[in-house]
Amino acid sequence: MANSYAVIDLETTGLSPTVDEIIEIAVITLDKNLRPENTWVSFVQPQGPIKATEIHGITASEVANAPSFTQLAPKIYQLLSGRVLVSHNADFELGFLNSATARLSTSCLPLTQKTTIEALKSGHASFASNKLAETSNFPQLQRENFVCTMEQSHIYAAPGSHSLYAVADRLGLSPDFSLAHRALHDAQTTAGLFRKYWELENAGQRVTEQSVNRAGIIITPASWKFAHPVL
Repeated sequence: MANSYAVIDLETTGLSPTVDEIIEIAVITLDKNLRPENTWVSFVQPQGPIKATEIHGITASEVANAPSFTQLAPKIYQLLSGRVLVSHNADFELGFLNSATARLSTSCLPLTQKTTIEALKSGHASFASNKLAETSNFPQLQRENFVCTMEQSHIYAAPGSHSLYAVADRLGLSPDFSLAHRALHDAQTTAGLFRKYWELENAGQRVTEQSVNRAGIIITPASWKFAHPVL
């Protein structure tokens, strides 16, 4: 049975999932033929200060009134559920999403009447359910849930930088480098790269039959055929 997909990109306050936080998230859902179904993007209000603005360009004022990850979590997992996830650095997205979920499980909800009303007013109606807000319902994501387009670039792109925009440029996708490190455009570029790999695989065009990632794990072609949807 063919899978559907959710392309996901995060912008964060730094590189460490244990101390840094998500401040922007974009998800583009694709059907089994990689046709776009839905595009969703949101700022996320962190608990700590904004950092790395020189990278992503996001300021404290932009996230000051944004929903928290707690408020957004039900929507995020609604978008991801039942789909294989696609990102350009799977370990990065995996680490930050699992760390954010772990923080939920250690921060006692339950919902107060005031929180419920605020959630309804902000459009996060699904969060207003105590049952849905139980953090035990949110799965810890696994590496097998992801297709990593950075790793797959070793198979389908000529040697060179494996950064998102460098790979997209080498494969003729003409990405806008000025929009790099914003969640929506990064997700759109990742989706385009994923489609390109799909086309190259169907045409039998591989640069190599296998490679090795930084952790010493063998990278094989068409990893999307073996990925597991989020349960």
